[in-house]
Amino acid sequence: MPRSSQGAGIAEVTCEMSRSQLTTGFVCVAALVVLVVGIRTAYAHCGKCLTDAKYFGSEMDKSKMTLAKAADAAEKDTKGRAVHATVQRIDNAEGIIVEVHVLADGKITAVLVDGKTGKVLKKKQVDDLEGHAA
Repeated sequence: MPRSSQGAGIAEVTCEMSRSQLTTGFVCVAALVVLVVGIRTAYAHCGKCLTDAKYFGSEMDKSKMTLAKAADAAEKDTKGRAVHATVQRIDNAEGIIVEVHVLADGKITAVLVDGKTGKVLKKKQVDDLEGHAA
Protein backbone atom coordinates (compact mmCIF):
# COMPACT_ATOMS: atom_id res chain seq x y z
CA MET A 1 0.00 0.00 0.00
CA PRO A 2 1.35 3.42 -0.83
CA ARG A 3 2.00 5.61 2.17
CA SER A 4 2.42 9.32 2.13
CA SER A 5 3.93 11.62 4.67
CA GLN A 6 4.35 15.35 4.57
CA GLY A 7 7.22 17.08 6.20
CA ALA A 8 8.71 20.49 5.57
CA GLY A 9 6.64 20.86 2.41
CA ILE A 10 8.10 17.72 0.80
CA ALA A 11 5.77 14.87 0.01
CA GLU A 12 7.29 11.44 0.32
CA VAL A 13 5.57 8.39 -1.13
CA THR A 14 6.73 4.88 -0.45
CA CYS A 15 5.41 1.73 -2.02
CA GLU A 16 5.66 -1.64 -0.41
CA MET A 17 5.31 -4.81 -2.49
CA SER A 18 5.30 -8.34 -1.27
CA ARG A 19 7.68 -10.91 -2.68
CA SER A 20 4.79 -12.64 -4.51
CA GLN A 21 3.75 -9.34 -6.15
CA LEU A 22 7.32 -8.77 -7.33
CA THR A 23 7.53 -12.33 -8.65
CA THR A 24 4.20 -11.98 -10.47
CA GLY A 25 5.34 -8.70 -12.03
CA PHE A 26 8.63 -10.21 -13.14
CA VAL A 27 6.87 -13.23 -14.68
CA CYS A 28 4.47 -10.94 -16.56
CA VAL A 29 7.32 -8.86 -17.98
CA ALA A 30 9.26 -12.00 -18.96
CA ALA A 31 6.16 -13.44 -20.67
CA LEU A 32 5.69 -10.21 -22.61
CA VAL A 33 9.31 -10.29 -23.79
CA VAL A 34 8.94 -13.92 -24.93
CA LEU A 35 5.73 -13.04 -26.78
CA VAL A 36 7.32 -10.09 -28.59
CA VAL A 37 10.39 -12.14 -29.57
CA GLY A 38 8.15 -14.99 -30.75
CA ILE A 39 6.03 -12.71 -32.92
CA ARG A 40 9.15 -11.10 -34.41
CA THR A 41 10.65 -14.53 -35.16
CA ALA A 42 7.43 -15.78 -36.76
CA TYR A 43 7.21 -12.69 -38.94
CA ALA A 44 10.84 -12.99 -40.04
CA HIS A 45 10.34 -16.70 -40.75
CA CYS A 46 7.33 -16.01 -42.99
CA GLY A 47 9.42 -13.68 -45.13
CA LYS A 48 11.94 -16.47 -45.66
CA CYS A 49 9.15 -18.92 -46.51
CA LEU A 50 7.89 -16.63 -49.26
CA THR A 51 11.39 -16.26 -50.69
CA ASP A 52 11.87 -20.04 -50.63
CA ALA A 53 8.47 -20.66 -52.23
CA LYS A 54 9.32 -18.31 -55.11
CA TYR A 55 12.66 -20.10 -55.61
CA PHE A 56 11.00 -23.54 -55.52
CA GLY A 57 8.36 -22.46 -58.04
CA SER A 58 11.00 -21.05 -60.37
CA GLU A 59 13.12 -24.21 -60.20
CA MET A 60 10.07 -26.41 -60.75
CA ASP A 61 9.06 -24.31 -63.78
CA LYS A 62 12.56 -24.68 -65.28
CA SER A 63 12.54 -28.47 -65.01
CA LYS A 64 8.80 -29.02 -65.56
CA MET A 65 8.77 -30.89 -62.23
CA THR A 66 5.58 -30.98 -60.17
CA LEU A 67 4.80 -32.38 -56.75
CA ALA A 68 2.48 -34.84 -58.50
CA LYS A 69 5.32 -36.15 -60.68
CA ALA A 70 7.59 -36.51 -57.64
CA ALA A 71 4.83 -38.34 -55.76
CA ASP A 72 4.28 -40.67 -58.75
CA ALA A 73 8.00 -41.52 -58.88
CA ALA A 74 8.08 -42.21 -55.13
CA GLU A 75 4.91 -44.32 -55.27
CA LYS A 76 6.23 -46.42 -58.16
CA ASP A 77 9.55 -46.97 -56.41
CA THR A 78 8.00 -48.04 -53.10
CA LYS A 79 4.68 -49.46 -54.32
CA GLY A 80 2.95 -47.28 -51.74
CA ARG A 81 0.81 -44.15 -51.47
CA ALA A 82 2.33 -40.64 -51.16
CA VAL A 83 0.98 -38.92 -48.05
CA HIS A 84 3.27 -35.88 -47.65
CA ALA A 85 5.76 -33.92 -49.76
CA THR A 86 8.15 -31.00 -49.25
CA VAL A 87 10.48 -29.19 -51.59
CA GLN A 88 14.01 -28.41 -50.40
CA ARG A 89 17.02 -26.53 -51.70
CA ILE A 90 20.05 -28.59 -52.59
CA ASP A 91 22.85 -27.67 -50.19
CA ASN A 92 25.63 -25.62 -51.85
CA ALA A 93 24.13 -26.03 -55.32
CA GLU A 94 21.43 -24.81 -57.66
CA GLY A 95 18.26 -26.79 -57.84
CA ILE A 96 15.80 -28.61 -55.62
CA ILE A 97 14.91 -32.01 -54.32
CA VAL A 98 11.45 -33.20 -53.37
CA GLU A 99 11.11 -35.28 -50.23
CA VAL A 100 8.02 -37.47 -50.51
CA HIS A 101 6.74 -39.54 -47.61
CA VAL A 102 5.07 -42.73 -48.75
CA LEU A 103 2.94 -45.16 -46.76
CA ALA A 104 3.62 -48.75 -47.87
CA ASP A 105 2.94 -51.94 -45.94
CA GLY A 106 2.04 -49.93 -42.83
CA LYS A 107 5.39 -48.12 -42.76
CA ILE A 108 6.46 -44.61 -43.73
CA THR A 109 9.32 -44.24 -46.20
CA ALA A 110 11.01 -40.89 -46.95
CA VAL A 111 11.93 -40.77 -50.63
CA LEU A 112 14.18 -38.12 -52.20
CA VAL A 113 13.31 -37.25 -55.77
CA ASP A 114 15.62 -35.20 -57.99
CA GLY A 115 13.92 -31.91 -58.84
CA LYS A 116 15.30 -31.86 -62.39
CA THR A 117 15.06 -35.46 -63.55
CA GLY A 118 12.25 -36.85 -61.41
CA LYS A 119 14.38 -39.86 -60.52
CA VAL A 120 14.48 -41.36 -57.03
CA LEU A 121 17.82 -40.52 -55.42
CA LYS A 122 17.47 -42.44 -52.16
CA LYS A 123 14.95 -43.61 -49.60
CA LYS A 124 14.77 -44.71 -45.98
CA GLN A 125 12.16 -45.89 -43.53
CA VAL A 126 11.16 -43.24 -40.95
CA ASP A 127 8.82 -42.88 -37.98
CA ASP A 128 7.17 -39.53 -38.78
CA LEU A 129 6.42 -37.02 -41.52
CA GLU A 130 9.10 -34.50 -40.55
CA GLY A 131 11.87 -33.54 -42.98
CA HIS A 132 14.47 -36.32 -43.17
CA ALA A 133 16.32 -35.69 -46.44
CA ALA A 134 16.23 -39.48 -46.81
